[in-house]
Parts: sequence; C-alpha cells; structure tokens
Amino acid sequence: MTESLKALLVFCEGPHDIGYVRIILRKILSFEMVQLPFKELPSPFHHLFKKSVETYAAGELSLDMSDKYFLPDKVLRKNNQFVFLFSCGGNSKYDKIKKLLSDYLPAFSEARTFAQGAPEIVDTFKYLFIYDADAVGIDVIIKNLNTNLGVINTNSFIDKEEWCSSSSEFGKIAGDKAVYIWGEKPDKGTLEDILYPMYSLDNSSLLSRAESAIDDMFFWDINNQDIKKAIPEISRRKKSILTVIGQKEKPGCSLNVIIDQSSLLRKDILKNNVPTQNFVNFISEFIDIKL
Repeated sequence: MTESLKALLVFCEGPHDIGYVRIILRKILSFEMVQLPFKELPSPFHHLFKKSVETYAAGELSLDMSDKYFLPDKVLRKNNQFVFLFSCGGNSKYDKIKKLLSDYLPAFSEARTFAQGAPEIVDTFKYLFIYDADAVGIDVIIKNLNTNLGVINTNSFIDKEEWCSSSSEFGKIAGDKAVYIWGEKPDKGTLEDILYPMYSLDNSSLLSRAESAIDDMFFWDINNQDIKKAIPEISRRKKSILTVIGQKEKPGCSLNVIIDQSSLLRKDILKNNVPTQNFVNFISEFIDIKL
C-alpha cells in the first residue's frame, strides 16, 4: 500500500533565509536532506517537477530557465513529513508564487490520480510564507498576502478572516496557511537581527575586524531618520560583514552557503537562541511534529 505523506511548502524571500531555515530543520528538528530523481519523489511532486522542466524545455531555451521552473531550492524529510524550500527573490514576488500555486494546486487535489509510478503520495499540504518584518510588520505583510494570494485559479486560497495568533508573536496561522516574520520585533527588523548576535558569541574579534574593514570601504546610511531606508541599509551592512567572516572557510561563497555550511554557528548557540527557538516552536506547532 502506498504510504500517505505530508508536505510543507515554505516560501522565503531569498537564499540566505533558506540557509537559516535549513540548518534549523537539520540541526534542531532532525530533518534530513532529500536528493532524489523526480521519479522517486512522492506524488504529485514526481509529476509536477518533471512537467515544469519539460514545459520550458519544449519552448525556447535560455539561461534564466531555472528561475522560470521555480523548483524548490532544497527538499528535506523527517518520517512522513516533507519540507520544500522555495526562494522567491524578494518580498514582492507574488506573481511568481501565484504562478507556481496555479500550476500546483490542481495537482495537489488529485495527488492520487497522479500517483502512477510514485512510491508514495502526499495527502496533506500546508504553506508557510516567511518575510522580514522590515519597517511594516506582520499585520501589513498578512494584508499583502490576502490581497495578492487570496484567490488562486478563481478559488479562495487564503481566508483573511481565519488568521489567528500562534505560539509566537512573530507568526500567525490561518488553517493550512501560515506566515512568519524575522526581526527585532514583530513590526521591525530583518533576519540579520537574529543572525548577528549568534555569530558574535564565538566570533566577536573576527566580527569586529570585519566591521572595521566594511565600514572603511563603504558608507552605510544606517542612521537615516527614515526607518524605511535605515532598516534595509542596516541589513545590507550586516549581510556584508557576515559574508566577510565566512570567507576563510568558504572563500568566494555567498551568505546562504556560509550560514548553512560553515562551522561558524555552533548547534548549541543555535539551539539556545531565543528567536531561533521561537521559530522552532512555531513550525513544530504548525506542522505538528514533536521536538
């Protein structure tokens, strides 16, 4: 008998968000990476991913086709729970998400129909949207989700009346949909507000030298009175500094690789970090897995 599985589709702003979520899933929640041919993935993903590539391969080939595929950056699994991590390329790329969901949702409702040849079937689907709080906060972000993704294929996808509080003030849940935001507060900040203090615990001297080098090379308008301009500038500066401290171990690599693959962030620091634990508790609550 074909085993029934659950899937969580996680839509992140960018690759370094995926790096952070991935190490949390692996190091704290004991998920394992999945690297399989399309045909060995559970239904309907074995069909959807293959169809996505074939659709564009049948047309005019170009170097930006990987973006058009919008395949998951990473896939992880723990027991009967799959997690698919997607990088959306920014906090306003709703059309990209909407196109993917327009293609995927019909197949999700007929997972058993597409199951021919698949070793397993996903019967339960959930969706998590992750954004920086920036200067707007969780309520505005939810309002934007309601506006841009409320209806998919003429069918209701998000019921704006269902949003309710969760175990964390940084996250809210509406049935099988959820949103979580990074920041210093639920209405302010970015992922770097979480990462920076963790990296400073073991790497304070290295971080200090990187700060001096980056500040010597570039001007950062971090004291701008306009918070909408100051917050992204503070984030860019911190990203640059964190990328620099990872260059010894991962030369030439981007921040997402440094977050996910370097040894600069120990498991115990990650596990004892309050914002990280908040996210762990939230995602465990949402997909109902035991810590």
